[in-house]
Amino acid sequence: MKMVKTNKLVTGLIAGVAVGAVAGLLFAPKPGKDSRKIVASRTDELKTMADELRNKVDGYVEGIRSRRKSKEEQPVMAEALNGHVNGTV
Repeated sequence: MKMVKTNKLVTGLIAGVAVGAVAGLLFAPKPGKDSRKIVASRTDELKTMADELRNKVDGYVEGIRSRRKSKEEQPVMAEALNGHVNGTV
């Protein structure tokens, strides 16, 4: 549940930055051609930042899944080792 809230927060932050950047550029006192170039450049920057953020979040999620999986496997391994040590296996 916490991961869903984190994903919503990250999505909201990215959307807010994008909307703010576009709004700022649209209201800037520059000619349309210059503004379009700036918007295109900023869009590329935002895409790059979003991809990097997505990769970090994916790595974070994978780390959590890996730790969760290893915790789920530990009791099974402990039981197997106990049986082996006690001579029951």
